[in-house]
Amino acid sequence: MSVGELKRGWLAALLILYGTLILIWLAFSGFFVPAFIEALQQGRLNSSLARALQARMHRAPDHYQRLWSSFVYAVAWALVCHLSLTLLTKSLVSTSGGRNQWGRGETAFVFLSALFLGLTVLSGPRHDYVAYVEIWERVWRGGDPWEVSAQFGYPLNAYGPLFNLLTIPAAINPLLPKLLFATSYLAFAFLIFRSFKASSQNSNRLLLAILYGPFVWVEIAYFGHFDILVALVCISACLSAPGGREGLAGFSLAAGVLLKYIPLSLLPFFLFRAGRFRPRFMFIFLFTIAVGTAMSWLIWGNTLFRPLAFATGRPSTFASIFRFLRGPWSPLTLLTPTPNLDRFSLPSLLASGLFVFVITLRSRAKLDTALLLAAVVTLTFYRVGFLQYQMIVYVLATLWIAKRPALTSRRPSLFWALAGYLAWFSALDLVYAYAGGVLHPQDPLGWLDDIVGLPSFLLGISLIYAFLRSTAREDESEDVANSAPGLT
Repeated sequence: MSVGELKRGWLAALLILYGTLILIWLAFSGFFVPAFIEALQQGRLNSSLARALQARMHRAPDHYQRLWSSFVYAVAWALVCHLSLTLLTKSLVSTSGGRNQWGRGETAFVFLSALFLGLTVLSGPRHDYVAYVEIWERVWRGGDPWEVSAQFGYPLNAYGPLFNLLTIPAAINPLLPKLLFATSYLAFAFLIFRSFKASSQNSNRLLLAILYGPFVWVEIAYFGHFDILVALVCISACLSAPGGREGLAGFSLAAGVLLKYIPLSLLPFFLFRAGRFRPRFMFIFLFTIAVGTAMSWLIWGNTLFRPLAFATGRPSTFASIFRFLRGPWSPLTLLTPTPNLDRFSLPSLLASGLFVFVITLRSRAKLDTALLLAAVVTLTFYRVGFLQYQMIVYVLATLWIAKRPALTSRRPSLFWALAGYLAWFSALDLVYAYAGGVLHPQDPLGWLDDIVGLPSFLLGISLIYAFLRSTAREDESEDVANSAPGLT
């Protein structure tokens, strides 16, 4: 049998397997469970479990039928997503033997992917994803995506116009965008790790800990935050620019800005890469932003600028140093009972960003180093300290580490500063998820809101310092020459 015939056999077998699983699941869930829900609501079941379930059902019967239907098709879509990841994995390994043959690593990835996608569906809409669904439903009905919430007094949608395109998969199934976030990340994780041929076990462990650690399970699979899409298009820009594909890089960064405005802080590092101005990048970036903004304005009008106004006026939150400085543990309470330095966030962010930009420009730091450093500086001095913003740092860090297998031996202080920073935010995210994603002053863990900004800031400053010490004339021999298939 030829290699081509073997590949076609694998593909046919996988399609039959997953198709059969989907059909069995749809048949079972479409026949037995709706009948069970109907019997439960009509009181035709008298077991203790049935009575416990009946006590929790306070809405109309069709509400629970709709919820179940949404879940049923979400599981089917999860199987489709897992099939695509399995096919991706199979396409990158040889079926004819050799060192690229399917092995334990590929099996582990397929198994982990199933667990990851399973949690993505079973956790349902949570945290900001609940607001996402409300926004997408409003857009689908022809409403204003940036409508001011009557309950909160500000728009739930603090994102760019490209976020509204996610209405399309959400109209197919409310959990489909969340599944796309998870699938996109899993594909990236597999590709980036395949490119990593580590000579250092510590770097190997750190990369695995980031790729499959608790942070991504909480932020992507559990909460379903779309920040992973923002991070991945930033990675696309980072990989495209050094290869001479300035147009793709400019388009990718613009897509990130049109999703969420944080990637704007990375723009100067692309424009003046390697000490030279990049006009093609600038033109494509501005053109893409202009087209996206114009189309959004034609559809929804001036309301698309509300997120910018909201961002300039929102107070400091959670893991920001400015939230700590206005809290009860702030040393500034010795001077005033209600300290508030939030207004200094933007000036300090601009000053620190300019300082880092000049340093990386003079030292001709590599683009991935400059971008990672810029992301850390932005989040260290930004007054809004939501943990999902750290996704850009996590994803850029995986690329940065993968390209430097000798990191632990050549720059151990930077290795441990980066490991400590990422470990802190991973642990903090687990606690935040345990608390439900929101901390109120009266909550048992409410005191965390007052203090976590300080260690977050100190770890950020330590990492910035470690980077600045080691960016001068980076050693080319540290980098892995070859990147993963599909990443460049």
